[in-house]
Amino acid sequence: MSNCDQTLRTVGEVAQLLGLSVRTLHYWEQRGLVVPSYRSIADYRLYSTADIERLQLVMIYKATGMSISAIIDVLSQDSMRITHLRKQRTLLIEKQAEVQQMLNAIDVLLTDAQRSVTRDYEKPTGHREYEEQNLSEENFMSMSEEHSQGEQSQLSVEEIAQILGEANFAAYQEEAEKNWGDTQDWEISQRTISQRSAADWQDAQQQQDKLDQDLSAAYLADVAPGSETADALVERHREWLSSYFPVTHSKQVLIARGYVADPRFRAHYDNYAQGLATWLKDSIDARAVKCGVDPETAEWA
Repeated sequence: MSNCDQTLRTVGEVAQLLGLSVRTLHYWEQRGLVVPSYRSIADYRLYSTADIERLQLVMIYKATGMSISAIIDVLSQDSMRITHLRKQRTLLIEKQAEVQQMLNAIDVLLTDAQRSVTRDYEKPTGHREYEEQNLSEENFMSMSEEHSQGEQSQLSVEEIAQILGEANFAAYQEEAEKNWGDTQDWEISQRTISQRSAADWQDAQQQQDKLDQDLSAAYLADVAPGSETADALVERHREWLSSYFPVTHSKQVLIARGYVADPRFRAHYDNYAQGLATWLKDSIDARAVKCGVDPETAEWA
């Protein structure tokens, strides 16, 4: 069939038809997922009906959480479809367990919120009695807030793990203590952790998720390490780390090495986008150089 006998659509038309961004279509083309079959006289991409059907398949597989490399295998080798779908089903069952963890975290937050409402003491009912105790309204509210915060911070490692959706949180803590337990930074981080309420942890997790999403978006948009955009994200990343203990550019470089060397950290970032861990490390190194730190000789200082 010639291109005169079928409907051909431009990138913009396909993006609108399927609810995708033009950037996503270009990225999928670069990865070899769906390459437009035709070009116009002006060299614009033109998608055939078969191309659009293939795009719809990609969207279905993506909806199951399947990686791009796995989708390529499925589309190029039909015999691999059952294997990948079974594997994906297993992953989704695991994801279901993670969702249950999130629901458990909500329960923790609800309990924590209710705990903050219930005080061990009540505000005196008589205004004269209140004055006799030399307590102003503001002083009482301040004391109540401090008391509430003290209650909220009493979270177990298991409760924190539920909020973060990280079943291995306790194991990570033990490993970190073994490596850094005698350092001042470890002491600071543990003091920070002990003072956080359930709401604080929920907020911290949301900040991390947003940061990871923005890092992924920049990487997929081909933002170059060392660029103004990458530098801004690196600084956000350093500020996020510093919410636990003071992190210099030199410390950030050393931490970033683990993102590539440790399979667990690499998997965390590469689950957002394959290659993100390496890109983040390169971006951190590039920023460090601008700040007078040699990544090759960086020290924990």
